[in-house]
Amino acid sequence: YNDQKELVKKYAGQGYVVADVIEAAVCILVEFVASGEYLFGREPITYTRCAQSVRGQYPVVVGGFGSDGLDVDNFDFDDDDYGVAALRKF
Repeated sequence: YNDQKELVKKYAGQGYVVADVIEAAVCILVEFVASGEYLFGREPITYTRCAQSVRGQYPVVVGGFGSDGLDVDNFDFDDDDYGVAALRKF
């Protein structure tokens, strides 16, 4: 996760940041309303790590979006299978 955050920092001058939980959730939901597309969906199941963490250690994740809703959770382990989506702030 720390390596992923460093990758996003390389693009900070262009306005990119690691999204906060609310920013990630709102962007995912707005895209669904606009296009009907499930970003960070279930086929395959995907999540993005966010800037907030639980117990200062494990990042909150948003994703697994499907017809029954959007998951907001944390995983109390660090796994290379989870990524970070950069958010561009204007």
